[in-house]
Parts: sequence; structure tokens; C-alpha cells
Amino acid sequence: MKKSVLTLSALLLAATLSFAQNMAEATQLAKDAQEAYSNKEFVKAFEGFQKALTIAEACGEEGAELLDQCKTALPQIAMSIAKEKINAQDYDGGLAELQKVIEISDKYGAIDVFAEAKDLVPAVEQQKSNALFADADELYQAGKLDEALAAFQALKEVGNANAIKRIPTVFLKKAQAAYQEGKLDAAIAAVQSAVTESGGSASIKKTAGAIVQGAIQKAATTGKLSDAGNYYNLLTELDPSNANLGVLAYTLGASYYKAKNVAQAKSWLQKAVKDPKYGANAQQLLNALK
Repeated sequence: MKKSVLTLSALLLAATLSFAQNMAEATQLAKDAQEAYSNKEFVKAFEGFQKALTIAEACGEEGAELLDQCKTALPQIAMSIAKEKINAQDYDGGLAELQKVIEISDKYGAIDVFAEAKDLVPAVEQQKSNALFADADELYQAGKLDEALAAFQALKEVGNANAIKRIPTVFLKKAQAAYQEGKLDAAIAAVQSAVTESGGSASIKKTAGAIVQGAIQKAATTGKLSDAGNYYNLLTELDPSNANLGVLAYTLGASYYKAKNVAQAKSWLQKAVKDPKYGANAQQLLNALK
């Protein structure tokens, strides 16, 4: 019986020593973590307090005070890690860290840190969106229109207002480039996209109309009269008050007249008879077709 009591006492002593050693280790970990935090080594500080917390939890009442200190420190350090990434313009990393802050501050009842993290998320998302817009705009300014358009369209998907405004302009630039290269169908397709993306903006339509007008003239002079006619119909939709509609109609009518396509010549010349400059010429050709 005496031996059993001695054995039990030895076990209790060993357990007490073990707890004491564990608490000493946890306390040192917390001390080192605090020093790391002071030196702005936030990841190291977070890991140190996390390890100290795990040990303190296992120590029951003896570790309660240290446990509370760790629970107070961890959300604040997690926020420091998030802000460090945000300040370095690592917005994806910062947003990921903010989610961790929200989780850990909610878990440990850090109400102020939780509220701050919640407020920061939309602000950082906006910062990220603005930075991506700046990158896309740099591509646009460098003339890398396809890359810029892809970047702006991705931003449009997340509701970036600046990107939404810029997309029609990119399509107009693409239209102008295609027109200069003689790729008239591509130019017209880009024009139509510009108008659609702008929601029918009057200023976009006006600029688009100027490109279409050039395409009509270029198509007519290269014998692509059917294409020119289609472009003309588009111009009447985009810019119905365009002062050159009569002249363009006369150009098409005269081209069909030379091609001896009587039906098409009459159709286009009739659109031009009221033009103040070319109306008389149009009527003269119509009379010749009778």
C-alpha cells in the first residue's frame, strides 16, 4: 500500500513538472512571438502565438491567462499580415488574409477587428479593380487592343464602371485599325460592337458613322457595291442626319449605272435626287435610264 502511494505521488509530481515545462515553453513562445511582432515579422509572430495557444489550451486552468493573451493577439496579427499584403498591392493575397482575419476574430470574439476586416474587404476589392483597370489601360495606350479588350471585358464582368465606359472606345479603335488595313467587314463588325456596348450612345454612333462612311466609299471604289450598300444602310441607322447620305447614294447609283445594273442604279439614284449638290446629276442619270 505504501508503495502505491509513493508511485501515485511520483506520477503527480511528474505531471506537475510536465505542466510546468509546457507552460514555460508556451510562455517563451509567446514572448518570442511578441518580439517578432515588434520587429514586424508578422507571420513568425502569428505562428508563435498559435503554438503557444495550443499548449496553453492543453494546460487547463494554469494556461487560461496565456490563452486569453493569445486569443487577443492572433486576430490583430492576422490583420497586420493582411494589411502588409494590401500595402504591397498583393490584393488577392490581402483579400485571402482578410477572410482569415474574419474567421479568427469571429472565433475569438475580437469584435473590433472583425468589423474592420469586414469593412476593408469591399475597399480592397475596389483597389484591386482600379489596379487591373490601370493595367488594361496601359495595354490600350500601347495599342495592344485585343489584350486590352480582353482585360476590360473581364473587369466588366465584375462591374468595373470605368471598364464598361472604355470598351466601346476600344472597339472604335479596332474598327479604325481594321479600316486602315482595308479589312472592311472587320471594321464594320467592330463598329457595331462599339455601338452595342455603349448602349446606343449618340457620340459613339457619330464616330462609328464616320468610319462606316469611309467604308462605303472604299467598298464602292473597289467594286464591292453590295457591301457598300449594306454599309450605307447601317450608316442611316447610326447617323440618319448625316449630310453625306445623298452624295454616297449618288456614288453607288453612278457605280451601278456604269456596271449596267439598271434596277440597282435607279434605286440608289432615287435616294440622291434631293441632294443639294448631286441631286441634278442623279436626276440626269435617271433620265438616261428611262
